[in-house]
Amino acid sequence: MKKKAIIQIEQEHALALTTYQTVPAVVVHKNLPDQQVDDVGAAASVLEEPGLGVAEQDMCELECVIVSEDDMELGEPIEEGELSHGWVTEKDIRVNAEGGDFDTKDHTDKESDSESEEEESLFQFLVGWNARHDITREAMKDLLGGLRVHNNPELPLDPRTLLRTNLVYSVEDRCGGSYVYLSLTKSLQSAVSKMYSVQIGCNTELHLQFNIDGLPVFNNSTQCIWPILCRVVKPFISPVCIVALYAGRRKPNNFNEFVRPFVDEMTLIQQNGVEISAGVTCRVTVHSFVCDAPARADVKRTRHVNYHQGCDKCTVEGTYTKERRMTFNDTKSARRCDGDFDLLLLPDEYRVHDSILRDLQVGMVSQFPLDYMHLTLLGLVRRMARDWQDGLLYSKAFPFHVRRATINALQAAVVNLAVKMPHEFQHQCRAVQECDSWKATEARQFLLYLGPVILKDILDKKMYEHFKLLSISIRCLCSEELIEVYVDSASSWLEQFVNEYIKYFGNKSVYSVHAHCHIADDARMFGVLDKHTRLFNK
Repeated sequence: MKKKAIIQIEQEHALALTTYQTVPAVVVHKNLPDQQVDDVGAAASVLEEPGLGVAEQDMCELECVIVSEDDMELGEPIEEGELSHGWVTEKDIRVNAEGGDFDTKDHTDKESDSESEEEESLFQFLVGWNARHDITREAMKDLLGGLRVHNNPELPLDPRTLLRTNLVYSVEDRCGGSYVYLSLTKSLQSAVSKMYSVQIGCNTELHLQFNIDGLPVFNNSTQCIWPILCRVVKPFISPVCIVALYAGRRKPNNFNEFVRPFVDEMTLIQQNGVEISAGVTCRVTVHSFVCDAPARADVKRTRHVNYHQGCDKCTVEGTYTKERRMTFNDTKSARRCDGDFDLLLLPDEYRVHDSILRDLQVGMVSQFPLDYMHLTLLGLVRRMARDWQDGLLYSKAFPFHVRRATINALQAAVVNLAVKMPHEFQHQCRAVQECDSWKATEARQFLLYLGPVILKDILDKKMYEHFKLLSISIRCLCSEELIEVYVDSASSWLEQFVNEYIKYFGNKSVYSVHAHCHIADDARMFGVLDKHTRLFNK
């Protein structure tokens, strides 16, 4: 406040001096009565002192009038029409010059407004820049500190103040743990606000995709979290946002209560739309729910995959083997449909309880696609690689014997070719002996790129042809160009792959193998596999 008052006095005095030297004006010293001076010469005689020039006289006068910061009182008011400390009045500064009146007070107000607009534009730029480039909090904090040193003291020290991050949340006890509901509307507003290149109007219909799954917080702890994630997948793909979050020692003990706040808000949004910004309300519809097999059974309130009727896409009856596996060997069973969830509950059936998600009018079968990241990459591909390893030690259990030289050649080939992969791949595929630790991107790299090249000269010809059925089918279902032409062929190839799996890998046609009969059906409805998997594209 003190500095601004001094700067304002200096600016107005400098402007008065400039006016005094250039145009006929009225300039009055603070110790003289108000009077009008008709010409420049008379005005000069009022202030002139022997031995001093005009500029030197003005500088001396300025030093006498401006007081130090210590002598000023904080918040000292400036009366309307008069500046503080009696330097010069409003009417004294007003110059009746040729071409119109010039009011210094109005000019100062305009400068103050322009400064505030510049500060606001800097704030908006930093917020947008942080969102576009995913800047970390520590990097943003260092940037704000540097900008404050270089003539931007109005910026906050902490990026959470700049981004207006909410630090207070309502935590409640629900489902046996701690539960926070963040609001679907607020999460959508935050996610869509980062889409700077997308034009959204009242006629825009947003198709939302949701993901529900659990993950451990620490490796050596039972503490886990279960988020409800959401993103827009049509007409554009938005960043992923969090709708709700559960934390506890085990998974929620009642999944209907877990999703109830979300279902209540989503029901209102389906009726009234969601307000994305001021004056813009969009219609919303549910695109799909993406979950892995255990989470999908929990959310839909159905049997898990180790049950006799564990397949959520068909009515196949599983067989429990001596190796304590539930296998599904039939690929021609009747398909399940959404209407099955409208029937009465029966004992020992596929459904266990009614799911509250039915209130959203979603297809409990058709809108729960299979997650190929868990099913194919982390499930089937790693299982096949593990079986090739075990073929050396447990050859009696396998119709096809994998020799030691074959396994050693496979190990060396994967390591040598993985090093030569382009940098577009996030991870280099590790050796097959470490297949249990493969990430989904490593398994995808092996299935679609390394495997068809390496296995040709390593595996038996028939076993290699069997592997190609899976590799080529998934390649077609992951390609925008190939899926429209080969989706039916891919479906038949995958069915053939499942039927021949027992021939090459023994009686191990578990759910992660059998469910590949249904992947092509989901691809027909939702498009390429990468669009409805937990491998959410950035």
